[in-house]
Amino acid sequence: MKYIFILLLTFFNNMVYLAAQSQEDSIKIKEIDEFLEQLYQTNQFNGSILLVEKGKIWHHKAYGYANFDTKDTMTINTPVRLASVSKQFTAIAILMLVQEEKLKLDDEIVTYLPELESYKDKKITIRHLLRHQSGLPDYFGIDYSILHYYKDYQNTLYNKDLLYYFRDIKPKLNFKPGRNVSYSNTGYVFLALVIERISKMSYHSFIQKNIFDVLGMKDSFVYAIKNTETKIKQDTILVSADTIPVSDREIKVETQFKVITRFTNIDKKRAYGYLLSAPYPLGFVPLDYHKFDGMVGEKGVCVSTNDFLKWDNGVRKNILVKASIQNEAFIPYDDFGMGWKIYRGDIAYHHGLYRGFRTYMHRHIFEENMLVILNNTQISNKIVNIIEQINRILEGKKYKLPKLTSAEKANLDKFKNDYWIRK
Repeated sequence: MKYIFILLLTFFNNMVYLAAQSQEDSIKIKEIDEFLEQLYQTNQFNGSILLVEKGKIWHHKAYGYANFDTKDTMTINTPVRLASVSKQFTAIAILMLVQEEKLKLDDEIVTYLPELESYKDKKITIRHLLRHQSGLPDYFGIDYSILHYYKDYQNTLYNKDLLYYFRDIKPKLNFKPGRNVSYSNTGYVFLALVIERISKMSYHSFIQKNIFDVLGMKDSFVYAIKNTETKIKQDTILVSADTIPVSDREIKVETQFKVITRFTNIDKKRAYGYLLSAPYPLGFVPLDYHKFDGMVGEKGVCVSTNDFLKWDNGVRKNILVKASIQNEAFIPYDDFGMGWKIYRGDIAYHHGLYRGFRTYMHRHIFEENMLVILNNTQISNKIVNIIEQINRILEGKKYKLPKLTSAEKANLDKFKNDYWIRK
């Protein structure tokens, strides 16, 4: 009897603790919702946010417009251009090829990209590219030189164009590969080319077939200049139905049908990038396109916050790559993993900034915690403040609304009149 009493007492104490935790969590969830709603109402955030704590969705909500011109609202299913957060998809794709024994991490890149023959003696490897240890200059740092090289080229530049630039101009490395770390978008552009050379597929098709389709990420795709999808509609039309007498005892019915197939190209739904302009003209100015938009691997992946749930599940459960290989991505070298940056040894994260898009995601490597922030109005460093305030709430501290920038102040009235979606 005494044993049963102890068991009941322990059970009761645990239930009281869980109830207290549940109440405390509910307060935090409410505060996070209030904080983000205030951000939106003061024109400091436009996009979608996903917060997962202890395997449960604490907050998942979209705010504002995906397209300010068409007034297409943002939803949790709206794909957003991830900018540099795309790198984790490229890294996993490379590790999938490692798993299939189609390449090794310590293979030299000149094996797959012979155009880089002038760097052969530098012995740059796939691993160096993944961990930003290659010494290759970031192409955003030499963008004027690249654009000057292609000054008579009016079209969008693609991965192969960057490869040819390095083949012909032969920019110097910043350091000996493997000796240092320097963030380089160039490396991930070249990794996307490696994926294409080995798989005999475009980067777009490889990611779609081997990642998005496998994980059921139906909102996601790799950005292209013309993002369209083809809708197929078939109609079967009765052309004729003739009754033909064959004899006194027999008739024959001849029926003809015609199948009409219609192929319609429609634009894929996604968020568009904007810059908040001030002092004139006020409002959101389109900032979506650049000549570098054709380059992918370092950017270019479009994903919704809803699909990030599927992506994280795929990574966490090793659906795409077995643990012994995937764990390579989370081994830090001077805070860089493969496709992610690593904080404190247990947080994998990355920021993204490109053409009006400001994105962020972090995931706990060992626990089911994740934060995804996708914004399409160039909020710059404010995203860091948003992350800090969410962390304050999670720690049981009071949050503080960020200060309005001069552009946000100047546009506040216009936002309330023209853009604010009232609930």
